[in-house]
Amino acid sequence: MVFVGVHGQWGRIDVTQPDLGCDQSRESIYKPTSPAPLTCYECDWRVHLVHRTHEAYDLWFLRHANNAPACAAKAAGEGMQHHLLKLDLAHHARTAGWSAEYEVAALDGSWRADVMATSPDGTRRVALEAQMASIAITDIEARTDRYRDDGIEVCWFTDRKTVPWLDRVPAVQIARPDDGGPVQVTAGPARFVPEWCEDRHKCGLCECSDCGAGVDGPLPCGGHGRWQPADAFSLEKFVGAICANTTRPHRLRTRPGAGAWRWITRPYFLLEDEQVQAEAGRHQALAWRRRRQAAQQATEQQHHAAIEALLQRQAALT
Repeated sequence: MVFVGVHGQWGRIDVTQPDLGCDQSRESIYKPTSPAPLTCYECDWRVHLVHRTHEAYDLWFLRHANNAPACAAKAAGEGMQHHLLKLDLAHHARTAGWSAEYEVAALDGSWRADVMATSPDGTRRVALEAQMASIAITDIEARTDRYRDDGIEVCWFTDRKTVPWLDRVPAVQIARPDDGGPVQVTAGPARFVPEWCEDRHKCGLCECSDCGAGVDGPLPCGGHGRWQPADAFSLEKFVGAICANTTRPHRLRTRPGAGAWRWITRPYFLLEDEQVQAEAGRHQALAWRRRRQAAQQATEQQHHAAIEALLQRQAALT
């Protein structure tokens, strides 16, 4: 079950598009009087066009003819949920005004995108990856790095209940509602909820291990805000936000969760940045007070030492 094939005369075709992506019609290759000259883009084996309905989906896909060899394209298309998710991702990217192609590979074979979405001006490419099977964290990080090295953005999508790599790469978790409603993004996006002391110049609360114990007086407030999961929303809205560049992957910089990847909007980045700067200011104030306190203690010690030396000299003279 694949979406992309090669026509002997038209070249690469995408059967999810009514015009096959080449200004031709599906009907011209669907059950013709003689088999259409269609082959798999990966193994060159003969394929034929299939039409099925599944729930609310009107499915068009290519199926390998009998006795086909082992094929990476065929393997990539296995699984109905994987198949449907790729359809959704491409459809939502196209709805946002972008082009979307299936099974796009690097020239050197270092990566193959389930769906490659490209902006109208060609300046941005985003690999939309349907990762329904289990995968090692090191493998998905390496695949993400290969995209980044080629200047390609990436987002991983999964419906798995347990996702140990969700924090390690730009990714989201999705769910299909039982009532057949739109696919929802249930984890991955986040929002920052700020919290400050009423008087930012005086803060007696700090959750870090170095809270300023032993330093006299309150320190400036470093902020007590935190990242929280965003409420679930539609996959269409999320893909549209990626295309519009209004949501971006971001490594969190505040505790708890510092270092984890999340999808955020710019206002939340600015709120977090305000806290990051305030926390840095708090640490600077703490370091300055400790230096001043250490200098005062050194001065006092020198003063007491001088007095002690004077008393000893006076005692020696009597």
